[in-house]
Amino acid sequence: MNQETKFSYTASPNEQITLKFSFKELGQGNGQLAVVHSHDPDTSINLNPGAGSTPDDPVYRFSISPTANDLEAVVYQCTFQGTVGENARVELILQGSDSGEEEFTGPTVCADNKVKKKGLRFKI
Repeated sequence: MNQETKFSYTASPNEQITLKFSFKELGQGNGQLAVVHSHDPDTSINLNPGAGSTPDDPVYRFSISPTANDLEAVVYQCTFQGTVGENARVELILQGSDSGEEEFTGPTVCADNKVKKKGLRFKI
């Protein structure tokens, strides 16, 4: 996998992609995360930690299509509730099975962002 922008990546057919989400500085509030993959919209993760808790960092994995010249998308949406810290956010690290140990930084969603939904594009 190679990163073109924070929102766009190139990947190899059948490559395993790992998205590692990390909640930061939630304070006494909580956060929710939902992830949907374009080729498998029925498979998603939802996380709703309790107030004031720091959730385990959720991980979402999927395999890239075996079809060359295909396009895949992953959308994730975050919501923050209660009294969250001033710098509350969800950070994203991406890794592809064909890129060795290299990790890529994806878009961060901050509690004060008006748009809390981000889309990632993977070209094969």
